[in-house]
Amino acid sequence: MATHLSARLVWHDDAWNGKICQRPDLNVSCVMHEHVREWRNEKQNADREIKASGNWLSEVKGWQPPCARDLGALSERGFRIVHDDPLDFRRLPFVEEDVPPYSFCPSPYRWMREENLRAVCEAENLKIRGPEDSKKERGWVFEPDRQ
Repeated sequence: MATHLSARLVWHDDAWNGKICQRPDLNVSCVMHEHVREWRNEKQNADREIKASGNWLSEVKGWQPPCARDLGALSERGFRIVHDDPLDFRRLPFVEEDVPPYSFCPSPYRWMREENLRAVCEAENLKIRGPEDSKKERGWVFEPDRQ
């Protein structure tokens, strides 16, 4: 299978070892990522992250930091992650996933762009219907069944 993924990990001050950053309050590169910045803007979230600093993500219960998809890339421990749909208006249910050691959750952005989806389908021998608007040639693939 010819999978084309580009990954940009959220910066981590402890080498993506599966633990919450040692000093999440000083990790300014996180503000470059919109989903991290928005999450951290809520005071209770930033406080939780600081209190959990240095703990294994696999042992943190009841919440996860916004960088949870990335921080286990070089970890000897796996963890459980909860995926929420970033597009709230669709009201899709969350999905839990066990992420094995030395893994992270990349986003297949190329696959999720209308202008690339036909080529991906042909290369991967996938049968995915076209967009609801037959004139749409660019932009994000929004329909959940097509994603």
